[in-house]
Amino acid sequence: MLLNKELKALKKKVKAVLAEVHYKCAYAIPFYYKHNFRISAFRRDYFGEGHDAIILKLVLK
Repeated sequence: MLLNKELKALKKKVKAVLAEVHYKCAYAIPFYYKHNFRISAFRRDYFGEGHDAIILKLVLK
């Protein structure tokens, strides 16, 4: 509910929202998919050496 509320408020200010998820927390991806985020990138060593990130993006309409 909190995420939906924040996304609704952000619609007035930004065009897209990014979520950065540690690759070991990939179980969080279905949560973001439920809220219409989609994988947009993968960044090596984003959280430090050997700690890669999965970047999810939501385009706000």
